[in-house]
Amino acid sequence: MSDVLHAPADILFYKNQKFFDYVRNITSDIVVDILQLQEINSAQILLCVENALDILYLDCDELAHLKKRVGFTLNNGDYIIRPGVRESFDFLINSLKLKVNEDKHVIQSNDNTGNGALLEQIVDAHNNEGNTFMKAFIENIVNNLKRSKNNYQYNEYVKRFALSLYILAGRNAYEFVRINLPGAIPSIATIESYMKCTNVQITECEFRFKSLKHHLNRIDSRHGFCAEDCTSVVKKISYDRISNSFIGFCTPLNNGVPQPVYFQTDNFHMLENWFKIAEKSSLLNLHMIQPITTDLSQSAPFILAAYGTNNKVISTGIIRRWLYIYNECSKESIRIIGFSTDCDAKYLKSMRLVSRFFANLPNIPITDNNDDNLFEIHVPAKWSSWFFLQPKQILLFMQDPIHLCTKLRNRILSAKATLLIGTQQVNIKHLEDLIDNSSKLDHNLVKSDIFPKDKQNFTSCLKISSKDVLSMLTENSNTTATRFYLTIIHLTILAYIDKTTSVSDRIYFAWITVFMCRFWYMWIQYNSFNTHSFTPLNNSKTAVKNTKTDKTKFFITKPTFFSIELNAHNLTYIAILVMNKQLPPESLNIYLFSSQPCEATFRNCRALSGTFSSSTNFSVLEFMKRSEKLSVLSGIKTYESLTRNDYHIEYPVHHKHHREKKVLFLVHSNEQMSISNIERLINESYERAKGFIEELDMADILIENGSFELHELSEKVSSKLTHTGRTIDYSQISEMDGINEEAESDLELNDDELTISGEDENEELNNDDGEENGNNDNQNSTLTTARKAFNGMRIYDEINEANKEAYFSIKIDNNVKYMHKQTACWYLMSDKNRLSSDRLLRVQQKQR
Repeated sequence: MSDVLHAPADILFYKNQKFFDYVRNITSDIVVDILQLQEINSAQILLCVENALDILYLDCDELAHLKKRVGFTLNNGDYIIRPGVRESFDFLINSLKLKVNEDKHVIQSNDNTGNGALLEQIVDAHNNEGNTFMKAFIENIVNNLKRSKNNYQYNEYVKRFALSLYILAGRNAYEFVRINLPGAIPSIATIESYMKCTNVQITECEFRFKSLKHHLNRIDSRHGFCAEDCTSVVKKISYDRISNSFIGFCTPLNNGVPQPVYFQTDNFHMLENWFKIAEKSSLLNLHMIQPITTDLSQSAPFILAAYGTNNKVISTGIIRRWLYIYNECSKESIRIIGFSTDCDAKYLKSMRLVSRFFANLPNIPITDNNDDNLFEIHVPAKWSSWFFLQPKQILLFMQDPIHLCTKLRNRILSAKATLLIGTQQVNIKHLEDLIDNSSKLDHNLVKSDIFPKDKQNFTSCLKISSKDVLSMLTENSNTTATRFYLTIIHLTILAYIDKTTSVSDRIYFAWITVFMCRFWYMWIQYNSFNTHSFTPLNNSKTAVKNTKTDKTKFFITKPTFFSIELNAHNLTYIAILVMNKQLPPESLNIYLFSSQPCEATFRNCRALSGTFSSSTNFSVLEFMKRSEKLSVLSGIKTYESLTRNDYHIEYPVHHKHHREKKVLFLVHSNEQMSISNIERLINESYERAKGFIEELDMADILIENGSFELHELSEKVSSKLTHTGRTIDYSQISEMDGINEEAESDLELNDDELTISGEDENEELNNDDGEENGNNDNQNSTLTTARKAFNGMRIYDEINEANKEAYFSIKIDNNVKYMHKQTACWYLMSDKNRLSSDRLLRVQQKQR
């Protein structure tokens, strides 16, 4: 019976070969042959057969050989089965029956057998799956079933699992699981109290430098990229009980930094006046830190600050804000490498001013101090002809490559642009011809990929610049200019977005785009154009002197050109810093240096809407609450990846990321970066770009004007940008940014979202803010109404003294009442702002 006692817990579920192997192990090959002959391939089937040996008594020639092995035929014709075979069968049957009875006994008499035995059987049956959290989860359920419902307790593993489930699934799904699995997970009230205990609090305009330091200490990181971006929000004023302030107004800036808890009052008339004169936030500005680590699972971006805005800020205000972030992080021993934004013109100007990239801040000596954290590189003197970035920098900058690609795509689709390259024009009709005349299996394009109003369609950028499309365009000599332009997009993706590109290839591809644009830019300068046909009139030096045609329409926008230059320069600068050991090697994961962490956070916050909710957008306060949940979830994931204990929780991974390496460091072990290697890559990229220029018959005029060789071309571009593109700002560092300051005019139309349509705001009756302790010094305000009772509204005759801070003292028909501050927001709201649920639609329908 010892074999029975040690039988596998799931023996009753064995089938086919697994079942036969087990039978052979405890009996013999003869028993297995008898079972296989009768197609008895599992314990369940065997227990249903009355007697598996009866088949041996049949008079059948096909059984003769087996019968001879199993038994004897007597002289009188009787057949006798060998005793050993019969005993083996009986032992097998009895063992299986005993296992069935044992399992029934466990289920029916749980207290007698012990909960631990059942638990061990379940866990042992699933050990091969590696889901070790299941053991802690089931143990917690079993323990709670012994307790009363009001005394359920939960271990730390279940608490973290429940928090994750609540954030990922929402209230309805969480409650559905809880009520159907008694004792498995805490109630919603309990889980929300757990969330408060995490001490993750995101308040408008508050920069979380201390929390950032704690987070980076956990993951052993001291460096990070800072991302900044805006998104549209519902214009709604809400009362925040934690800060006792009103959220949703545009917060004034002090040296570019928003002032926290600015709209705080206990006076109803003050709030009423703010509703009349203060501008409501149409945008939300978000700052995030992307830590630099070697482990992908620990590199989750960190929310540094968020606040409502109208985007009316000047470039020097942006610079002051960046310097404030840099200095405060330095105090916490955190080195901010640089900033990335979405190619907005104001931010580009700020980047150029700080970098002194054809721009200057004569009254703000940013790099003329004794800061030991300043970056500095030393490059050969001959680089000065083509490398325009100053050797000493306090911060580095990268325009978000995804936004850069969409800007390039939008330019080719623009009706106002006529992109001329050599004797050809970049024409979207070439892609239309591919869609109409070639198989989709060859190019993978659809009409929506060239839809001009869909301004943020990055997937379209990938498709129109794919290798298949470029290869098909090569077959037609009339599409060389279009292929030239789409190659710029393709190489931008390889250089800054593709995670598998090596560092040397990134530098190579980035500088190809730079030299292609430099050649194109100077060719435009040296040509005059027919204003009717938009073709070059001639290729002489006098042509440029006589032209009065606006040439901007023939080239990419100036901000896009500067963004391409700035990105390539900063990529090279970072590579040299890593080579000189001034930055960790992980800094070369350049695809992390973007504003995409902000974009991902906006998407995730919209995705946190409940399953049955149509509200995908949020107000400023709603974003704060949702981002707190995302921060809690990110903290749990980081903890799980760091500890990797026996009960760690697994999280789903998108199938596209399954193939990604856990280690971010993509520099190949045999790849040694050096100044000479970088110089070689620059020369090779120049030669590659020159090949395009010769193919487009652009070389003659460039050679004639001394702008064809690498150093000549770059010096001419530098000279031209110095005279036409240099920006000088004489602002003083002590100047203050006021709430009413006007924004600078953009150098080009940008893709910011505007508020146009969407779902209703929540009514006052749906709000359920808690109370906050404090004192009250309200002045009475008089309102009139025909109502005698205020059921469903938080308007009371008396309130708890401890909660006075959350209420206004007002008079309604000369009777003193206490109105909750959120109720006051509802009362003063005169209209409902709406925002489209479809973000892409908002971009397409943008109002100028």
